[in-house]
Amino acid sequence: MGWIDFEGGSEMADDNLMNISADTYAQRELMASNVRRIRTLRGWSQEKLAQLAQIDRTHLARFETRAINISIDVMFRLAAALRVDATRLLTPQEEWPPVQDGED
Repeated sequence: MGWIDFEGGSEMADDNLMNISADTYAQRELMASNVRRIRTLRGWSQEKLAQLAQIDRTHLARFETRAINISIDVMFRLAAALRVDATRLLTPQEEWPPVQDGED
């Protein structure tokens, strides 16, 4: 058994949850990296993206540095603000589909 950090606290986890956690952590890393990559490609500051997504800039900064998780609601708000489909945030860059109208 080990400890898993969740937004708002930590919990003991059994071995099955630890395996899921590794996958979840990898997805969080990928999503944070993709948000930062798209934001910087647009030339936007964290403050601008946070304003567009209607979240606190420190929340975005902590997410981009992998310090916290975000809710699915925040993920969709970030995707909308970035003008990309939410699935793009969870997809490795090399697998991104061609750009569609409304996406950069």
